[in-house]
Order: sequence, then C-alpha cells, then structure tokens
Amino acid sequence: MEKVYIGVRAVEMDYFKIPKSNDTVVKIYGVLDDEARREFLSYVNSSARVVERVRRDPEFLAPGDVAELVDVLRAKIPIRDVYYAWRIEYATLVAGRNETTAWGPVADLLVLDDADFVKLGREHLGIEVDPCSNTILLPSDYGNFFKNGQVVEAFVPLGWYGVSKNTARAFLHANMQLRVEVLKIGMSGDAVGFIGRCFAESFTDLPPDRSYVVIEAPEKTAIYINRKLYELRYTKALERLAADKNATRYIKYYEDSLERIRKEIKTVEVELGIS
Repeated sequence: MEKVYIGVRAVEMDYFKIPKSNDTVVKIYGVLDDEARREFLSYVNSSARVVERVRRDPEFLAPGDVAELVDVLRAKIPIRDVYYAWRIEYATLVAGRNETTAWGPVADLLVLDDADFVKLGREHLGIEVDPCSNTILLPSDYGNFFKNGQVVEAFVPLGWYGVSKNTARAFLHANMQLRVEVLKIGMSGDAVGFIGRCFAESFTDLPPDRSYVVIEAPEKTAIYINRKLYELRYTKALERLAADKNATRYIKYYEDSLERIRKEIKTVEVELGIS
C-alpha cells in the first residue's frame, strides 16, 4: 500500500503567525505522498537549489535571453510593455461554495515587481493599485465571472519547490481572500492573474529568478511572438547539448522541433507581411 502523509488539520507554521500588512492568510494545509515528501524536504528552504536545477534544463531561458529577442522583434512588429514575472503555479479562485464543494476558475498566478504592478493597474484600470493589498488583477476574460471589487476565496499553492511533474508541486496551500479587479485587456494563451510582489512576499518566498514574460502586442502578432520564443528555446537547447556525447536522441528531437517551428514562423511572417 502506498504510503501517504496527510495533514488532517491546518498546519501550524510560525512564519504565518507573524502579522502581515494585508492579513489575508487564513490557514495552511498540505498533502504529500512519499515521493513528494522526499523531494520537498530536499529542497525546502532552498529555492536557490531549485533554480539551479531548473537552469540545467536544456530549454531554460534567462530573462536576458528573452529581452534580447524582444529588442529584435520590436523592429518587425509592434510591441508595447514587457513584464517579467515570478510564477507560483495555479490559484483556484472560488466564487461560490456549498457544504461539500467549491468551484471557480483557475488562474496561473504571476507576481510582478511592485512598480510594474502599479503601472499595469494604472494603464488598464485607470487607477493605481496598492501592490501590498490583497488585490489580484485579472484580464477581461474573467469579466463574465467576477465583478470589479468582488472578494473571492483563493487557494494559492505554496509548495512550488517541486520540479518533477508528479511530485511536490503545490502540495502546500494558503487559503485567503482576494479582491478582484478586471483589466480592460484580454490575454492570449493561458489564463493569468497578477499580484504585487509586496503582497506575494507576505505569504510565500519567491524564486530568485523571474521565469515568466508577459508581452503586450496586437493579437495577430501573438502567434509570431510565441513561435519565435520556441525557436529561441530550441536553439539554446541545441547549444547546450552540443557537447554532450550521450544526448544524440535529444539533439535529434530538438533539431526536428526547430525545423518544424521555423516552417511555422515563415508561414506566419507571410500572413503578417514581415520578413
């Protein structure tokens, strides 16, 4: 029988007893299977080690790599603001609840530097949102689900340390209240929600590296930007694997992927009328 370690009641953690500026954390709870427990314990309190492991991924892109690509793309397509964010897996935003169930949409939670968070709110809400408040900024995709100013219950993962697909990703959660503000922009791709760094640091440590980029551009160019980012990822992977004599299969995979993505890029360039 598989061993499991289950927190049957709220976990008492001294860190979360310290008063916070927003005072929104209600409780922390967790469930870990044996594999997840081992991985979590090996990395807990050492986010730098997690980042070190992630950097060994052949497809790893540093913010500087993306910034260089954005500078090149600006000469071809209209790009406005670019935000680099920390990613804290997924948050479940609960709009309603009964005795047995809770439901609501899921947002990929991105943490912005406080100055960027204020700027985003000012440009797309017309107001400056306090980055230390318990406010989450959601794109207009959520406009049919939430109203501006609505307070929702959120289950936000804290156990981001896991790096394997089936282990300790988000096994510890914070249950808190968030005030929703709906932005006047939509988002292509995954649904996302933004919070300020000041608020995020009140309930969890952030990874040392910002691992997500949000690029403001016309919708028609989003596919092109996406494909160019994949081209960069595959190119970097091949550069890193070139010296590894045991990586033949991986090299072939990335060579094929790079060829495929470059064909797609040419097609999109024709559609957009760029070269």
